[in-house]
Amino acid sequence: MTAENPDTPDAPRRNAITILLWSALATIAAPVVYVAGRFIRPPAGGPATAVAGTEAELGATPAHILKVGSADAIVMRDPKGALYALNLRCTHAGCNVHWNPANGGFACPCHGGRFDRNGQVVKGPPRMPLRRMTVTLDNGVVIVSDKPSAE
Repeated sequence: MTAENPDTPDAPRRNAITILLWSALATIAAPVVYVAGRFIRPPAGGPATAVAGTEAELGATPAHILKVGSADAIVMRDPKGALYALNLRCTHAGCNVHWNPANGGFACPCHGGRFDRNGQVVKGPPRMPLRRMTVTLDNGVVIVSDKPSAE
């Protein structure tokens, strides 16, 4: 009968254990609820952009790697001298591909996929080319956006 009487000496100890238990459960549940909420409703926002440098600076290097939002990208020039950008995420497994200037292409370290300098698949398993990103010039400054390119 002492368990039902709040005046017993064990009541404060039971209350403390109850509070501790609920606190531990809340500590575990809070991150789970946060992640589930972010999954259900991702953050709204426009395309990410990054400055790659000036057009003069990019003329000196054959390829310039930069971060656009959460993605790695590379800015390069085509044979006619026009700038273009590629998302460096492999379209097969999502690994970052590596630029190899010796053979002028990209290699995926995860499954051995190969892409040419334009992002086209040379060797499988990827079936789709690397995604092109939008490149714009603003007063000689090269801006890369993760918005897909119209090309």
